[in-house]
Amino acid sequence: MKRREMLRAMGGAGAVFLARPLTTSAQAQTVKLGALFDMTGATGDIGSHFADGFRDYIRWVNEHGGIRNGAKIDLLFTDYQYKPDQAIAWLKKLAEQDQVPAISGWGTGDSILMKPQIEDYGIPYIPASFHAGLLTPPNDWIWLMGPSYTDHMKALLDYAKRTYKGIGRPRVALAVHNSDYGRSPVAPAREYGPKIGVEIVAVEEVPANSLDATSQLLNMKRFAPTHIIIQNVARPSAIVVRDARKLNINAQVLGIHYIGDELLFDLAGEAADGVIASTFVSNWFENVPGMAQVHQINAAYHANVQVRPLHYTQGIVHAMVWVEVLKRAATPDRAGIAKVLGGLRMTTGGLTAPIAYSANNRKGAGAIKLLQADVKTRQFKPLVDWFTAPA
Repeated sequence: MKRREMLRAMGGAGAVFLARPLTTSAQAQTVKLGALFDMTGATGDIGSHFADGFRDYIRWVNEHGGIRNGAKIDLLFTDYQYKPDQAIAWLKKLAEQDQVPAISGWGTGDSILMKPQIEDYGIPYIPASFHAGLLTPPNDWIWLMGPSYTDHMKALLDYAKRTYKGIGRPRVALAVHNSDYGRSPVAPAREYGPKIGVEIVAVEEVPANSLDATSQLLNMKRFAPTHIIIQNVARPSAIVVRDARKLNINAQVLGIHYIGDELLFDLAGEAADGVIASTFVSNWFENVPGMAQVHQINAAYHANVQVRPLHYTQGIVHAMVWVEVLKRAATPDRAGIAKVLGGLRMTTGGLTAPIAYSANNRKGAGAIKLLQADVKTRQFKPLVDWFTAPA
């Protein structure tokens, strides 16, 4: 049985999972943490890995002494299948019935919809989404884990401009997911591109369930793009790369974060070679101190999984931040957790740039790196080390 089929069989429609340690009078106190994952829905190709990483790290911490004085984390989570109505219902349950002091979220669209309720509940919330609009005032309770999709887009446009050796200005086409997530960096790209001498010549939407991107790419081809920048999840990103090669579109392909998945090699084949991914986390094959623990945790709970994409490490990093916040909070309630988050500084062993929240910064890890796909080794190799995205 394939991974996603297995998850569907386990999850069902909007199934709820409670990862709770057994409670007895002899055991230490537990601290609740809420979470929303998409394990089997429209973004499950990346969301299942993120959920694995997040849950694995919480399990690892619980099995290795807990967070403080033996206290364990009581993780209450659901596979909401990227359905906004289920996300809203789960938020209500977590905030009102379960009285969790903090929530880890997932998607862009549902996080935008829930933003007013999150503010009303006064509950700390960090989504996997990097939508800059989530930080738009009024905002007292939402933080991002790293640079926004807009930051990534600007970084890739800068790279395209800096490395272009052709005649005239770079001509960039955008291939994006048909959602708030996909569209989020489009307007910023149209504004920023001309400022640095880059033309945005086309924008095409490629749904997550696409099996072919020929029509979108034929529309792009009319403008002879020198670069294609993808803002999408793993599978449609790979399909765009594959079909661009079939149509002989001679453009450098770049993508924001989620393109950095082994599905790119599986679906795009030789066309994947040289594709560039921006990311805020180190990849599986990088020799950074924190990656040894990532490998150790994966091996402990998934002995048959040999390689993980960026999203697994992303899930671990998200969980690491929550664990550190819960360790440091004098009182693990909503106000106490928000106070710690507001000034949290920590390192992740090179899995990300240093994380530094402040009153003026809610983006956590402050830097991006670029990776490049190498088909021969089936690896994403470092191309440009940590740098700060242009303002």
